[in-house]
Amino acid sequence: MNHAPPPPYPAAPAEPGIKPFIEDNAGMRLLLPIKVSALAFIAGYLGLFAMILVPAPLALLVGIAAVADLKRHPERRGMGRAVFAVFMGAVGSAGLIYMLLT
Repeated sequence: MNHAPPPPYPAAPAEPGIKPFIEDNAGMRLLLPIKVSALAFIAGYLGLFAMILVPAPLALLVGIAAVADLKRHPERRGMGRAVFAVFMGAVGSAGLIYMLLT
């Protein structure tokens, strides 16, 4: 029973004809949206645009939906994007409400 972690960047496949899966490489998962929930992917970008305040409520709603989706499907990735969208959506929505009330 071998419990050693796999090497991060395999130089060659273990057996001829067998290619390593791209989702097994942590560096590629950071660059490409591999197995990422579509809602989390969209929520991440809405969280970025929430800094201009107008799409902030949408970022908050989509972020919450993405968190719920990721809890229902634990095999998907993207929780960081979803939490970022919830945080930025909440901060942007508070700023938007403040600007509308003053």
